[in-house]
Amino acid sequence: MRLFLPAFFLLCVKALKIADEKLIANDTFDHKRFDTDEHQNYEDGTPLVPMFPEMYHLDVHTSRQGDMSSISNNYVIYFSVTGACFAGIALMYQGRGLSIVLAIITFLASISLMSNLIRNIYLTGDFHYPLFITCSHQLSTCLAGFIILLSKQATMGQKINYPTGKTMMTSLGPVGFCVAGSLGFSNLGLLYTNTHFYEMIAPLNGLATFGIGILLGHRTSIKLLPPVICVVIGLPLVVAPEPNISFIGLAFILSAVLCRSGKAWMQSLLMSHGMSQSFDPIELSCWSAISTFVIMIIWSIIAEGLAPWKALWHAPVLVAVFMSCIAAVVLNVSGLFILKDMGPVAQQIISEFKGVLASLGAVAAFGEVITPQQWVCYALTVIGIYWYNQTDKQIQQEAKEEENLVSKEQSEKA
Repeated sequence: MRLFLPAFFLLCVKALKIADEKLIANDTFDHKRFDTDEHQNYEDGTPLVPMFPEMYHLDVHTSRQGDMSSISNNYVIYFSVTGACFAGIALMYQGRGLSIVLAIITFLASISLMSNLIRNIYLTGDFHYPLFITCSHQLSTCLAGFIILLSKQATMGQKINYPTGKTMMTSLGPVGFCVAGSLGFSNLGLLYTNTHFYEMIAPLNGLATFGIGILLGHRTSIKLLPPVICVVIGLPLVVAPEPNISFIGLAFILSAVLCRSGKAWMQSLLMSHGMSQSFDPIELSCWSAISTFVIMIIWSIIAEGLAPWKALWHAPVLVAVFMSCIAAVVLNVSGLFILKDMGPVAQQIISEFKGVLASLGAVAAFGEVITPQQWVCYALTVIGIYWYNQTDKQIQQEAKEEENLVSKEQSEKA
């Protein structure tokens, strides 16, 4: 394990260095190899690598169409439809309690907003340093979490649960490496195939998380598998027409999916009572963010150098990055509350709601157009998420009734 983690990190660093050589240098950029259709125009500065493991390339980059003079009218539609979406989500999860409903809405609002905030950094701020942006998000999450912990300690007397060295090395460290791995492997996958194929495979997060849960011995009902499949088949319908199939690219993309799923399970286990040391969502957001920051800042310095530090101190860039950091803090913390209450598979599935909201935001902010294929994709996604939630609640209810029955029988025998 000690030899594997450094080698794993070096592979991730090599991924971005290869991308820099092939994508940034104009004389080596092969437009024929990569997508040049209306959804994949890399010349506008959209990042190849997602800033978050939960985000895909298509979440950040979409086509810019429509009359910009009519964008202000689209904002009315955007807020109306988004409000209706949140109302529907609240009704869907009302049985989970008010706190989890608020966490889900906050999580989805922040992740859909994040897509456009990141794009704003690239288009408005002209700041092309994805690893540095990820570092700033992780550092902001750590600082915000630590401030909350200090406040709770001062006002409520709640002691801060600091991670031990063993926990940092065996649990929190691997979380950071999974974040780096998901970005690095995604980058390598995109180098060996096109974005269409990447977008067809990347949404397998929910299915992979479901499978890892079974391998870990987690009690999982097979009844949950059909709705998970319904969710993951949506995005491939959007990008299926022009996939560039590559087995090497497939291996890298699947590795990225496994990293995202592994991160979800490790964080879930760190909030359970079966571990030698467990944390609440605020604590975990702080400690996992700092471990990820350490890894990502080393990667950023190696791959991007000091250029982002020099480019950061311009007002438009600083404001754009700062706004994205606020959304990142909300996203990371709310995601862990969902993870603790509903589990890794449900959290991965809920995150697929972001496509609908991000697309609505792109329509309002950038005057973009949602295609019929995208509507079909999002309809399947919503149906699958609703199906999963209803099935999960039914399974929990049956388990509770069975537990009560067993308890009743034992009391009668006594």
